[in-house]
Amino acid sequence: MIFDLLDRADRYTALDPRVAAGLRFLRQADLGRLECGRFEIEGEHVFALVQEYETRPTQVCLWEAHRRYADIQCVASGSERMGFGLPGNFVSRGDYDADRDVEFFDGRGDELLLLPGCFCLLPPGDVHRPCMAVEVPVRVRKIVVKVEWR
Repeated sequence: MIFDLLDRADRYTALDPRVAAGLRFLRQADLGRLECGRFEIEGEHVFALVQEYETRPTQVCLWEAHRRYADIQCVASGSERMGFGLPGNFVSRGDYDADRDVEFFDGRGDELLLLPGCFCLLPPGDVHRPCMAVEVPVRVRKIVVKVEWR
């Protein structure tokens, strides 16, 4: 996992051209004005999902990981806690859902605070727990760029 300020995203563009395209989208788009929904960046290889939701209590948020796509998660407004942890600290709760590219887990990890102006890059296999309320539920606008991993 990489966690940094969006203003410093250029230092990660050398990782992969698709990651670079996703970070460029986040830096150039007016994140507060994008309509909710899906935005194609490079077809099925890189696309953005603009979401609005209420953060939730920790106990109802699930640990998850992906196999096909990396996530670049960026909060445009509001704030949320994001759980993260090493794969060895988690046990699968069931089968991997290939259609949704998600597998859920039980385990323990650490947390970070995802605020506007920050992003986190979660390659496939990085277990994370998004959408957790900081203290009380708040409305969040978040963009998740899905990057097909090679």
